[in-house]
Amino acid sequence: MTSIAMERSRTLRRHFASELVGVPVVLAVLMVGTGVVVGLVAILGSGDIRVSGWEAASQVARWYAGTVGVYATAVHLPLYIAHGFTRREFLGRLPLFLVGFAATFAVFMTLGYFLEGAIYDAFGWEHGLNESHLYATPDSYGPIWIEYALIGAVWSAAGTFIGGAFYRQPFLGLLLVPVAISMIGLVEVSAGPGYVGPFTLLGNWSLLESLSDDPTAGAATLATSVSVVAAMGLMWVVAKDLPIRTRKG
Repeated sequence: MTSIAMERSRTLRRHFASELVGVPVVLAVLMVGTGVVVGLVAILGSGDIRVSGWEAASQVARWYAGTVGVYATAVHLPLYIAHGFTRREFLGRLPLFLVGFAATFAVFMTLGYFLEGAIYDAFGWEHGLNESHLYATPDSYGPIWIEYALIGAVWSAAGTFIGGAFYRQPFLGLLLVPVAISMIGLVEVSAGPGYVGPFTLLGNWSLLESLSDDPTAGAATLATSVSVVAAMGLMWVVAKDLPIRTRKG
């Protein structure tokens, strides 16, 4: 590897690392918003909270993870290419960024439960869960981290090929949306599902009912691994020769 290539590699690593700073910022805003909503419910309602507000807020956090992946190929890839990086350089290092993102995402999602638990204890509220997960209680921090690492990985990975596909050709993006839904749905179902949304309609398929009824970390990890590898393959196919649009003067 030439000195120029090595310097570009270091630059990409630094830039990818700097992107992770946005994770605690975005999730901190979500934490504050969740606290405000829970507080209003306590004041305007019965004053007795019985379930986790952070569990509900995690529905929004998933879409943030997906947006990170979309931005990586639809916005950042063309920008980096315009500044002299090759597609191969960027796409070759993007999976490492997604691993770092998923791990960081999971840390702050776990921290959300920890902070919420301290607040609930202070007010004497029951800290329960509404949905099934890989974790049985909101203070099972190891399983919580595992679940959100898997969720962050599949949502962001699916976002990469969707973002690249829509940038390349909107019709191609539309064709690949069902593929992304299937990947995300498979992981969400195998993890509980704790996500209440259209993707978990896959849990109604008889083939996947057993996954949804008896979620295990092993099944969820396997589903995530298969889905993420497939997503990275699609991302590479879609974006390896991505045409870059230029503004006409």
